[in-house]
Amino acid sequence: MRKNHLWPVLILLLIGSLGITAVMMVLLPEKAASGIVPSREILEMNYFHDLSRSKEPGNAPNMSEILSEYALVTVDPAAFMNDADTVHEVIFGIKGNFYRKDALYRIHLVSVPSPVSPDAVWIVKNESGEFRQTRPLIKQYTGSVIGSQTGDASFTVSDDVLLGRISVGATTYYLEQRGP
Repeated sequence: MRKNHLWPVLILLLIGSLGITAVMMVLLPEKAASGIVPSREILEMNYFHDLSRSKEPGNAPNMSEILSEYALVTVDPAAFMNDADTVHEVIFGIKGNFYRKDALYRIHLVSVPSPVSPDAVWIVKNESGEFRQTRPLIKQYTGSVIGSQTGDASFTVSDDVLLGRISVGATTYYLEQRGP
């Protein structure tokens, strides 16, 4: 990032599903460093469960040297997939606006067909032998952001992770996973 551009960039780091600590981060160069903040001050969705009040952040990576603010969250990818598959929509708020109806955004989602056959089987070979496993459920979605500003989004979701990108106006939010 060039010094003369002060674009907010959000990186949402998700580690697994409910019960496993994750880190949501936002880089705001124009603000002084303030460390861990509640997730509602960055990006809020019903699928995130804030852990900012937790006394023990677990094995979350310390990102204070490169990011001015970040939040600890857990995620619920199953609920996200359910909403994406049934109502084809998810709702989110940006920077503490989740409870103001005029500040909410909706993402209308369309499922992207998998390039892998649903009957595919994984074959795992290691020192113990060869094993066949059913392939894990991985879904992809793309969509349009509808709200006071428009944009687009894309997500990759499995039983234990939610990854994605949400662009609203000139700001892009990235949802990423970091190891335990």
